[in-house]
Amino acid sequence: QQSLQKAGKHTDLQIVECPRDAMQGLRDFVKTEDKIRYINALLKVGFHTIDCGSFVSAPAVPQMRDTHEVLKGLDLTDSKSKLLVVVANLAGCQKACLEERVNCVGYPLSISETFQKKNTNRTIAVALEDVKKLNDMCNEHGKDFVLFISMAFGNPYGEAHGVEMVQQYVEKAANMGIKIISLADTVGVSTAESITEMYSRIIPQFPDIRIGGHFHSGAVTSEEKVKAALASGCRRIEGAVGGMGGCPFAKSTLVGNVATECIVDTLRVHGIPHTLNEKALPACYELKHELFGVAVKELLLATVLNDEVAFSTCVRKHFEQHDVDNNGVLRREEFSNAVRDVFAELGEADPDAAKIDKAFMRLDVQKKGVITVDTYMMESRRLLAKRLEFNKLLS
Repeated sequence: QQSLQKAGKHTDLQIVECPRDAMQGLRDFVKTEDKIRYINALLKVGFHTIDCGSFVSAPAVPQMRDTHEVLKGLDLTDSKSKLLVVVANLAGCQKACLEERVNCVGYPLSISETFQKKNTNRTIAVALEDVKKLNDMCNEHGKDFVLFISMAFGNPYGEAHGVEMVQQYVEKAANMGIKIISLADTVGVSTAESITEMYSRIIPQFPDIRIGGHFHSGAVTSEEKVKAALASGCRRIEGAVGGMGGCPFAKSTLVGNVATECIVDTLRVHGIPHTLNEKALPACYELKHELFGVAVKELLLATVLNDEVAFSTCVRKHFEQHDVDNNGVLRREEFSNAVRDVFAELGEADPDAAKIDKAFMRLDVQKKGVITVDTYMMESRRLLAKRLEFNKLLS
């Protein structure tokens, strides 16, 4: 608490919004005009930086193939937000540097050899050579270079990791003159303790580098991760509205980005100043729901934050996504689709049809072959409570 109070005396906190990370793993292509609408809404909030696209292989990340068109369509009137794009090689960086509207170029360097190959088709040794060239290219074109150190807190491949390894990579970056580094918990394995240890040891060693945090997390642990980072001196926090996102090259279920709502709520509760226009955030939430729907993680988040209004709104919107005739009830097939979608979001196997039918009959209290929104809401609350208890046992 004392460290958080100390953090509250600083006024240089940078909050980064990541619609690229939020959208890149979505199965269906988001129309270019919808991406523009969404990012334009985010621009009104006043984020320090918006991670808005990438210049990478279109077959690898098809969702981002229209980044050039998206950049052209953005309304930057009165916006002070910097625009960041991610690249995976020198060719992508050349494209990014030619984009007048791009302010920052990001590159993911992993401390996991396996993930570096999966993510950029490079060994770490080759990637490190690229990092220097990328930074030099950005400097020549007046762009800020942001180095993401991915798998900083652990990896699913059984490979070595830890503070000492991260320190070595930060030192290499420092020797190249890199000024912004984001430590990424790519698969959501960090804890408040590991975050505290990481930042409290590394930040004092590199006072000339802005060392940020890009955390992937379930709803249960998001707040404690944000608090731990801030209390340990982290002054750059990245998130995404609704907790959307997650790296498509790292298998992780229900561990998308830390939700922007959680970051803002944590700052408000602990009196930590920021420069966001909170009045512009509800429009972003609404547009996010309109374009992408409501995720299970948002329902969990609303429950964790004890926000009854947010919970009810999210459940209702989730219900409406499957209420095809818009008549306020779900028939058996619609209920089945809703359940299957939820299991898919959780990364779990498709449930048995007989079990879905049994659940439907139990919830169809009036025996009319339909489930009402009120029943759906009560069942959602019960199941989410069970899910949260299970997650707490695992954490």
